[in-house]
Amino acid sequence: MTLIAATPAQRKLSDSYITVARWRGDRAAAISYTFDDGTIDHLTIVAPMFDRYGLKATFFINPGRTDRASAATQPADPYRSEYFNWHQCRAIAHAGHEIGCHGMEHQRLAALDDRQLVREIVTAKKRIEEELHRPCLSFAYPFNERPDAAQKLVEQNYPFATGGERVRFGGAHFTAKRANKAVERTIEGGGWMIAMAHGIGSGFDPLPSGTILADHLDYVRQHLDKLWIETFADVSRYQRERDAAQVLVTDTQDGAIRVEVNCRSLDPTIFDEPLTLRIQSPNAGSVSATLERDGSVVKVAPATDGNALIDVTPGEAGAVLLRFTR
Repeated sequence: MTLIAATPAQRKLSDSYITVARWRGDRAAAISYTFDDGTIDHLTIVAPMFDRYGLKATFFINPGRTDRASAATQPADPYRSEYFNWHQCRAIAHAGHEIGCHGMEHQRLAALDDRQLVREIVTAKKRIEEELHRPCLSFAYPFNERPDAAQKLVEQNYPFATGGERVRFGGAHFTAKRANKAVERTIEGGGWMIAMAHGIGSGFDPLPSGTILADHLDYVRQHLDKLWIETFADVSRYQRERDAAQVLVTDTQDGAIRVEVNCRSLDPTIFDEPLTLRIQSPNAGSVSATLERDGSVVKVAPATDGNALIDVTPGEAGAVLLRFTR
């Protein structure tokens, strides 16, 4: 993040009082829960559980499998397939969860030729976008393997990708206590944990039961003051915007302070995640904020250290006006 004070009178203010929070809402850490392979238990167990807790997850699917599930299932028996179909996939997406790509058929990318790689990475993305009518932004490497040719193709077609850095959530001896410990370490380190899970109770490296996931989410819900839980794409967006952000601070004729966040090195059609600004009021006063373009009130939230927090969307249209009072 770069701070720019456009006038000398505001240089001290910009240098001392306005910063971009590490994570949305100035929380200590971020977590993204990702589930691979598009199995039917993601529809029947996982997505409804996250919905009940008011949390969002990312589901990395193999559209070739989803195609076959759609052809095999009938309206009277929609849960017959091992994988969910496109209708069910759209229901998960419409609930606010992210649908990402895990390769067309979950193949080992290092074993594929150029034509096969295009189908596994590029054609798979197009199938998801055709069915969901929204961009597919994220790719999870099958088997967490990133061969050079595949990585180049992924980087050309997806703004976000994940592989071996994910934290395994699964296995016969996996417990909620173990998952909770991983969260504690993430909070202590102030980082971003990307949890990787597969099925529930069956399939590859499954979580032993849905109860374990529910118990873990109960624990997470008790710590939402410290945790930002969001999809893989949204946390990726925030992180990239935060690192690229320029915060332009100027004074106005009526005594307000204009704050605009720019991320000019990033594509604005993709990078539109609001950034949280931490604002320390001069002389321990209070702060109010309005959107410059229409005067609408911008919510100002208290930070744990007494500072104020506002969310600002990058770009000129997201510029806000701050006013300080004692």
